[in-house]
Amino acid sequence: MLLQKLGKFGEAEALSRAALAGARRALGDAHPSTLTVVANLSELLKHRGKFGEAEALSREALAGMRRAAGNDHPNTMVAAGNLGLLLLLQGKLGEAEPLQREAADGTRRVLGPAHPHAKGAAANLAALLRAQGVSQRG
Repeated sequence: MLLQKLGKFGEAEALSRAALAGARRALGDAHPSTLTVVANLSELLKHRGKFGEAEALSREALAGMRRAAGNDHPNTMVAAGNLGLLLLLQGKLGEAEPLQREAADGTRRVLGPAHPHAKGAAANLAALLRAQGVSQRG
């Protein structure tokens, strides 16, 4: 993550892939720590424009979080919001909306409306709704 923040995306990706392989071997695919590595690699790939692979990993992270922690866990809501944002970036607005609503409604309900995650999820939903309005008009 530090390399990513420093803009060294190639190095960050190589280390993230190695970390994921190690986590899968040591902990298994369903372990929460492995799912966190999956989600982090997905975010890195999203920033690198590798949307197809990022989407597959984001879907894996969300499904795993749902199984491991349940739908009302904050990590599950973050994973739903992250997948929603990735779908939004790809123009898949119809697929993104239910995920963004889940993230916004869930974080507000579980964490409270003043929590930073709840505010961020609400802002992301608003951005999606604006994008839908633009695509419906234009």
